[in-house]
Amino acid sequence: TKIINIESLISDHNKFNLKILNHIGNTVYTQEKINSPSIEINIGNYAKGIYFLYITDNETIIFTEKLIIQ
Repeated sequence: TKIINIESLISDHNKFNLKILNHIGNTVYTQEKINSPSIEINIGNYAKGIYFLYITDNETIIFTEKLIIQ
């Protein structure tokens, strides 16, 4: 099982949204209104390739990261 741990860059008082898209822009994971300082995501079933992780706060992208799953 492959797990990634995401730590929030947002203060504890704000909720954030998280989205993972594959290389062609399809959403493969989404979670909204996260109120925890960190979350774990199981990526064990994801196909090998490049993915993009976005963290947003009220529709403003505040963090992006490229994920490479091998």
